[in-house]
Amino acid sequence: MQQRTLAQAAEFRRYGKKMRQKHFLDEMEAEMPWSELLALVCVVGLWR
Repeated sequence: MQQRTLAQAAEFRRYGKKMRQKHFLDEMEAEMPWSELLALVCVVGLWR
């Protein structure tokens, strides 16, 4: 069993800091939603 950190505890979750990856993915989603990007890739034929 792993020890939980304060950031994982429910009462401290609101104080958690966004990870760089989550921040990046949120910005990318705001610019172009994943569903639109996937549709574009499929139309162009790059998706195998």
